[in-house]
Amino acid sequence: MAKLIGSVPEGLTVTEESVYRFLQEELPDYISIGFQMDFDGAVADVVLLDPHIGIFVLEVRSGTALSYQEGRYQITYPNGMTRPFEPMRTRNLRYRVLAYMRKHFHISPLVYELNCFPMLDIPQEIRSRMPELEAHFLFHEDFRNARAFLLKLFRFYTDASFRRGNGSREDPVFFDDLDDETVSWITSSWGKELSLPERPERPPLVFLSYTSNNQAVAKQIQKELEKRDIFTWRFPMDIPIGEDYRLHETAAIEACDAFLILLSASSQTKDEVRYEFDTAMRLHKPVLPILLGEFDIDPYYQKALKRIEWRKITDNDYSFILEIVEKVRELKKRNDPGPEDPAAPEKKGNTET
Repeated sequence: MAKLIGSVPEGLTVTEESVYRFLQEELPDYISIGFQMDFDGAVADVVLLDPHIGIFVLEVRSGTALSYQEGRYQITYPNGMTRPFEPMRTRNLRYRVLAYMRKHFHISPLVYELNCFPMLDIPQEIRSRMPELEAHFLFHEDFRNARAFLLKLFRFYTDASFRRGNGSREDPVFFDDLDDETVSWITSSWGKELSLPERPERPPLVFLSYTSNNQAVAKQIQKELEKRDIFTWRFPMDIPIGEDYRLHETAAIEACDAFLILLSASSQTKDEVRYEFDTAMRLHKPVLPILLGEFDIDPYYQKALKRIEWRKITDNDYSFILEIVEKVRELKKRNDPGPEDPAAPEKKGNTET
């Protein structure tokens, strides 16, 4: 029987009650589960903590049919009503759970979002179209028994596409695995005013975006930062052979404290630099622009960076490094407040220059 975090809520639907009973009674005791858990205002139907695998966030849906009509996926419910299927709620919950774990427990585990349809069998013609949704599912077949359920979870873990945005356990970005001790700690301390156990502090992390023409400068900046205990992630050095580099880039950008872009006449024309920059902006990462030489800035970057202060490298002068180090440490403190500083300070906008 799985360990219960908190208690089972009242007023459940028939579908929710059947899922809750299955999870609590059928899963092994090394797994912890919580129902209707509040993550700083975002409530998840089910949260499942699997040591060394990660955290699974389940949204339980009582749909009885899934169809594709007029370019949209539609869910049919037991009362006959049909509504569009929108996976973004579950995806947003994943981000909220990850942020909560970083803030309150000082860990960055893998987190997976799963849309749970325990009453639903999917026709093959619909199943073949589902990858385009970029959403992850549990269906009726996955609730046959504990073995089928756990095999499906492990498949999510081993499939790199389900790790997008979180990196991997081998990635040096993350220093706190979701081990058995951590799961036990979260289970016993949830909702209680207990002090955090001591654990190693995560070093600040910078994502370094550049083009190969500026590789010498990138290496020098990396050297200067790492001498001051600021970790850097840069392509292709931090991507294992045979891996999807886009997945690793996206994961590293989400995990970083700051996005440092080396903007030059060459780099501003590169699709990969543009992808990395767009990803950082989409994820609302602090951008630290460094201009290399004299050139006309592309209108796209000019508009995007209009309200962001930048620095310029002249005559191999790297004196700006100390300013970057101070800024990144400040940003890291906001992202990972310590036990004596439970609330991160509000982020302030940049002043226009």
